[in-house]
Amino acid sequence: MVRSEARRGPIGAKSFALGLLLLASPMVSLANAEDVTLRITTNGGDFEQFENRYLAERFTAETGIKIEWVEANPPDELQKLIASRGRPVPFDVAQLDDKTQPEAIAAGTLAKIDPAIVTNLSKLYDAAKQPDGYGPARLFWSWGLLYNEKAFRENGIPAPTSWEDLWNPKLAGKIAIADITGPGGVDFVLKAAQLAGGNEANLVPGLEKIAKLKVQSFFSSSNDIRTKLLSGDVWVAPWNNGRSWALIDSGFPGKFIYPKEGGFLHTTTADVVAGTKHPREAQLFINYSLDPLFQLAILYFPYGPVNKSLDEVLKDYPDLAKKVPTGNLSQLSVPNWNAVFSNYAALVDQWNRIVKSR
Repeated sequence: MVRSEARRGPIGAKSFALGLLLLASPMVSLANAEDVTLRITTNGGDFEQFENRYLAERFTAETGIKIEWVEANPPDELQKLIASRGRPVPFDVAQLDDKTQPEAIAAGTLAKIDPAIVTNLSKLYDAAKQPDGYGPARLFWSWGLLYNEKAFRENGIPAPTSWEDLWNPKLAGKIAIADITGPGGVDFVLKAAQLAGGNEANLVPGLEKIAKLKVQSFFSSSNDIRTKLLSGDVWVAPWNNGRSWALIDSGFPGKFIYPKEGGFLHTTTADVVAGTKHPREAQLFINYSLDPLFQLAILYFPYGPVNKSLDEVLKDYPDLAKKVPTGNLSQLSVPNWNAVFSNYAALVDQWNRIVKSR
């Protein structure tokens, strides 16, 4: 949670609770819902706890539909969806992202959304809507750099201002980057490629540049890198804004930045898996995740809400607004992910040969 904002007062008292009630969408009860358990993917760790507290528990209490979390990163979800074609689905709701959703749609593994069930679609930013009727974005997030200010200062290392600063010899053994299948792994490959003269269609220069990094580890999940940062084993890592700010606001002596070359803007999507036995219940869950009540809670992680109802809240809390992607759009870009993922299997193979086997 964003404790520094919670301490401010106005948004934490009765007016906040009243606001939540006024913003919340009408709830739906289902007959025999107690017999339904939805399997829904999650990145795990502290965000799973957050989703459980502010979304799943409320959803179950008000509908009777139970939630079973399935921990998986979007690339893993995509592979499981493709592998399960023609067989029972591995989960009912997939929480993918802007990089993996297009491939999942092309593979025929996702179902379209019914606006009559997902009524909150009408309240979303246009950028959050999937143009062909598949699952919408449920939150915005951005990718930048988190570093331990205290460790940098104590070891005489200048604060980073460029992505190039990660190749500082003083950071040898103290930097972690995501594995190619981990959160933000492909982001860093693309950013390194851009630094080395490549682009979305030519990522090899980035892989060759990354191979020169003296990394402490390649992390596979957000929970993994969080543990390494807290232990002091890692001093700097490319990571997302929500997880980074949540760690900082818990007391971690860090700073989250977008280096001068910029970061990337992303979405996390919510999709009904084609072939699920519970398509209506799955869409009800997606609708809950889009209503202003949960979207308001997202501000405290803080990712960026996709429901336009929260615009007025952000205007009143500029310190909170600066932490979410919509407050930093000039420093963020949206790459051509279709080009990046045009041959993902080959990219993984190149990663293993050029980076992991170095």
